Amino acid sequence: MRNDIAQRIRLSKRRFLSHQNCFGTALFVLGLKDEEREVEWDHTFWGHGQLYDIIMSLKKAGEPIDGGLILFRNEKRIGHMGVIIEVSPVEIFHRPCYYSTSERKLLSIIEGTYVKDYSIVEYYFRKN
Repeated sequence: MRNDIAQRIRLSKRRFLSHQNCFGTALFVLGLKDEEREVEWDHTFWGHGQLYDIIMSLKKAGEPIDGGLILFRNEKRIGHMGVIIEVSPVEIFHRPCYYSTSERKLLSIIEGTYVKDYSIVEYYFRKN
């Protein structure tokens, strides 16, 4: 794992933010946002909006990449995001829901929670 990502994970784990979600945490950990702030539900549409524009600035990958983004979506919305911190087995750092602390979890444990409503799983990474 890159040092900058590890440092941002340590910062994220230290705090409980009452208005925080998985989107803001993932963007902060990846260095795509300077602050760990909630991305409002109105900005999670697939095809347009703030979150979509940020994702489209990344490069899509066919498989998990250490330090990359994982997202769960359907045709209309992005439902969940996290940062890949291990690729074998795939482990992600994410904030499981509003009003929760961020955590490390194996993808195999959490994917059932999100795939039911958001069956498209995609991987992205920073182009630089």
